Amino acid sequence: MAQASMYLEEMIQYWGSLGRTFTTRIQKASRDARKGTYGLDRMLSDAVALWAEGFEAWCAAWLGRGAVAPAIVFLRVPRDTEFKLRPVPVPIPGDAPADHTDLVCVNAPGARIPRDNVKVELSELRDELTVKLINLAPLLPALPEGQYLGLAYVDERPIAVIHALLTR
Repeated sequence: MAQASMYLEEMIQYWGSLGRTFTTRIQKASRDARKGTYGLDRMLSDAVALWAEGFEAWCAAWLGRGAVAPAIVFLRVPRDTEFKLRPVPVPIPGDAPADHTDLVCVNAPGARIPRDNVKVELSELRDELTVKLINLAPLLPALPEGQYLGLAYVDERPIAVIHALLTR
């Protein structure tokens, strides 16, 4: 059952999401208008899309459906990889920094990619998450092949599941 604080949180998230969507569309429209590629059809399309996204978020907030599901960040990591990077668009609530867990191997107990080799960065507008696997060369020869899973979160709220597939 939804609690009153959840409804309040959803209403705040609704206005934040609507503002973020509006700002993103205005910026894109401004760039396209400067190039001369923004016309009446795009303006109508943007207006209808903004209305639809706002209505959907409004209904979700009033019905207490909760936040969006965490994004999935998939990284294929061959044995000779030194560095891997993947940006993912995801709305990041609040203003707290993102944190993450170790990447643990699903099929080999005890095998893991430590937190020191995983970096999670947020974009300035908090609408994109970048996952970096760094300094892998000394680590990979000792790790078994398989699937490694971890979690990126902000204030105990999961924002992304990190899935690394280590292959030969």
